[in-house]
This record gives sequence, structure tokens and C-alpha cells, in this order.
Amino acid sequence: METQNPFDALGLQNLEDAAKQKAIDEEKYNKRDYLIHRVFAQTEAGAELLQTWVDNVIIMKPVVVKGESHDPYDIGIAQGLQDFVRGLYLTCKKVEEGK
Repeated sequence: METQNPFDALGLQNLEDAAKQKAIDEEKYNKRDYLIHRVFAQTEAGAELLQTWVDNVIIMKPVVVKGESHDPYDIGIAQGLQDFVRGLYLTCKKVEEGK
């Protein structure tokens, strides 16, 4: 009698399929990074906009200021905005460094 492997029913991919999917995903991420760099680093307007966001959203605007009352929802929105701008900035740097 053949014993069943309970993991077979989970629909997990084999290693070869997982490697193919990883390569497809990596190609998508690299293309996305290239497009972000093209918009925010290779055009004068995009570079100016990104620098304005970095200066005003990340550097000059703290998420939480001691002594002020903060709504957790507002903190989450502000942190999400900083994360978004930081992601664009770091992606441009990563593409420029060829990583």
C-alpha cells in the first residue's frame, strides 16, 4: 500500500518550477526598477520632483513629534508616504550602482 504525503495536497511547486518563477519575478522587478529610474532620475522634472519629495517628506517632516498628540491612522499614512518616497529614492540609487 502506498503512503500519501500530506504535503502533496498543498499544491506546492517543485524546485524547478520555483526557480523558473523566481527568474520571472526577478525580471519583472528589474524592469520596474529601470522604469522608476527612467522617470525619476533620467528626466530633469522627475529628478527635481523626487528631490523635492526627499527634502520635504523624508528629511523635513518627521512622522512623530514629541509633545504632540497623534492619531495612529495619521502616523500610518505619514509613515507610508515616507516609505514610498524612500523606496523610489533607493531604487534609483540601486539602478545607478548597477545592483
